Amino acid sequence: MLESSELLQLCQRFLDGADGSRSILSRVTKEEMDVIVRTLPSLVLDASQWSRGWLTVSPTTVIPITLQACVQLGHLRYDAMLTRVKSGLWMYALDDLLDNGGLREGDLQDVLRECFDIACGSLAGKRDELTYGLGELAGALHDICEQLGAQRNHTAVYPYWLVSMTRVFEGMAYEYWLGEQFRNCDTRIGASLPEYMHFARYSIFVPNLWLAGLMSEPDDSLRLALASLSRLAEQCGVVVRLANDLGTCDRETKEGRINSVVLRARDLLSNAEAKDYASAVLQAKKDILQQIRAEQVELQRLAQCVHTHSGIERGFVRGADFAVSLYLDRDIREWAD
Repeated sequence: MLESSELLQLCQRFLDGADGSRSILSRVTKEEMDVIVRTLPSLVLDASQWSRGWLTVSPTTVIPITLQACVQLGHLRYDAMLTRVKSGLWMYALDDLLDNGGLREGDLQDVLRECFDIACGSLAGKRDELTYGLGELAGALHDICEQLGAQRNHTAVYPYWLVSMTRVFEGMAYEYWLGEQFRNCDTRIGASLPEYMHFARYSIFVPNLWLAGLMSEPDDSLRLALASLSRLAEQCGVVVRLANDLGTCDRETKEGRINSVVLRARDLLSNAEAKDYASAVLQAKKDILQQIRAEQVELQRLAQCVHTHSGIERGFVRGADFAVSLYLDRDIREWAD
């Protein structure tokens, strides 16, 4: 766990343009930059302090997560931005748990079941009943859900948020199964890219995080647009998932993990469209980048069909586009290296 002084130094290095951050900062508007300078250090410190009772905060993710909140939710109250950062830290902690290869299937079921119970509200106010031995994650989610429950539009957004959280858990279970087959060199792996994306658009957590942000929005016109906003959030998930896979594929291949780039490369090889795996991966990266751009066009089209008084739909698009720029700039897991 980093000390507060180390976190502040990390924030200052970022704001000073060190460690390659200048290219990232060049992509934000003046208004967004004002929010970043004003709130980034305090958000990082407050979220890290909160996480000490629950999660391990990685220096490679805490600033990108906070930066995303500043860009997308800078118009909201500080507490709403802080809840987003906490949710992002929780997301990465759950992802790490499932991706480290040491979790037994039975433990996975217990973790996801407990988190699902919390999301459904069946353990509301019963933090002492978290019993599966991996309760730090469940406890952190319990705390986040309590904070979301106090937000202005929680009641209206909650059904959509809960459905998206259910799909997060389904997607993570699917990726766990797929990863186990891949790590065990199971030749029966028959996953296609469309099948993978059906689940992976949710396991990236973007639809859930975007919908959670709606709970804090002061614009009540969103209540009449929730179905359209939910669809828009799903498309944001498609865009960001592909960008995440492209930005992390080199590391994930070394770790024995599978993603859209690997699946596309396998397709190219099986169709004799590449002479070897190296050339297949190179072409797959180009194909996935092209798909990202096409999905961003579709995202813009969908956003034009949604109308809220404050332009929430534009915030969804901006959040997705900025996330793409973060992932394509470098692997977030190696961001602070």
